[in-house]
Amino acid sequence: MLQTKPLTILEQLNNAKEHMNDLGISQLMVSLVEKVDYIDPIQFFSHFQNQDLIRLFWKDSEDSFYLVGIDQFKTIETSQNRFDAIQKKREELLNQIYSPNGAEKGTGPVMLGGFSFNDTIYGEKWDSFNSGQMIIPKTLLTVNEDDYYMTYNVTLTENTDVDELYKELYSYKSRSHDGKQNSNQQLQSTNS
Repeated sequence: MLQTKPLTILEQLNNAKEHMNDLGISQLMVSLVEKVDYIDPIQFFSHFQNQDLIRLFWKDSEDSFYLVGIDQFKTIETSQNRFDAIQKKREELLNQIYSPNGAEKGTGPVMLGGFSFNDTIYGEKWDSFNSGQMIIPKTLLTVNEDDYYMTYNVTLTENTDVDELYKELYSYKSRSHDGKQNSNQQLQSTNS
């Protein structure tokens, strides 16, 4: 059986830029996925608490699957026919996103959000809430048992500097490891 090695983020960016040029389009939404070393999902979520970014957190009841979204890439909102409207908009959006690497469970352009429990209650108290809102995070950490993945959702244009974008995306991952090092340093100084 032939196994292919997943593309690195930089290779995926270059692949997407070539794809965009081949299609003759000036911009392309891209979902980049890479397998990474251990990142604590709670520390990753906490690391961005003092920044003006939307943070999303979801985990299963067995503590084996986590999704941690940072910032928003695309948002879908609806106020009527919440389930059907969101599903239609979701399909349209996902058809526009290019994913150079095959997606593992919980990676790629994953949407996180929610729906109202009752679509028929109206009033001033509820006017600021939509019936449904789903967000594709700009950065998504996926923990699936002992496997860790980072997904980066970006829009490339013909003017995108791939190397600069790669450095920006890499900073999300490196900042998450800074938290792990700081925790280890605090633990070591406490034990001294």
